[in-house]
Amino acid sequence: MLRFFVFLLFLAVAGGAFYGGMRYQQFRAAATANTNAQPSPTPDAGRAAFENKRAAVDADPQKWLTDNLPVGSKPTDSKDPEFLYLYGRALMLTGAHRDAIQAFDMAIANLRAEAKTNLSLGTEIKLAQASAALKFRDDQKASLLLDEVVGVKREAAPK
Repeated sequence: MLRFFVFLLFLAVAGGAFYGGMRYQQFRAAATANTNAQPSPTPDAGRAAFENKRAAVDADPQKWLTDNLPVGSKPTDSKDPEFLYLYGRALMLTGAHRDAIQAFDMAIANLRAEAKTNLSLGTEIKLAQASAALKFRDDQKASLLLDEVVGVKREAAPK
């Protein structure tokens, strides 16, 4: 009787091992198929594209201006805050600080009209706008923008 139960236990262990091996092979095949599949676009992909555009502006702002300015219309007619930011950044890097401030102002205005999902772009625009204001020697505007970015509330000046 004991031999019969040991034999059944052996068959159960062998059957379990066989089943486990089959499941393991299926699991590995599925994992390999998922690894070879095309990656789905992520929110980081959009950020990476923006980083590449900004790097192109930083590398050669004049070339970026030549390649990306719309023909037949003013660049500031655009409603795309990302384009306006890149345009302002290129202007700032080429020394046109007054025009850069206007482009940053328009980028901020258009960003506020969009959904609040582009917070990081908004922060970057404000920082660039503050930088342009500093280069244009408008310390008060730069200070206000930087305070807004870090969330500092200004106290009323004593009278």
